[in-house]
Amino acid sequence: MRLRALSVALVCLFASAAAVAAQAPSRSEMRKACYSDYQRLCSDFSPGSGELRQCFADHKSELSAACADVLKRQAAANG
Repeated sequence: MRLRALSVALVCLFASAAAVAAQAPSRSEMRKACYSDYQRLCSDFSPGSGELRQCFADHKSELSAACADVLKRQAAANG
């Protein structure tokens, strides 16, 4: 019985850790991480637009590490 309880606890722990890791970043976090990249590379496009997402994708290799990370977490959260 103790083994079963331990197994259930471990499953819950890993499930909650995965949920936190896949949590989408907030708009504020995205804005903070990507504002300078937006200004430098894609300011012709409206925030939240498909054109802006495409611009960031087109300039993926030029993005700051913080912006690339937050966009990667956003994509993972969206599946």
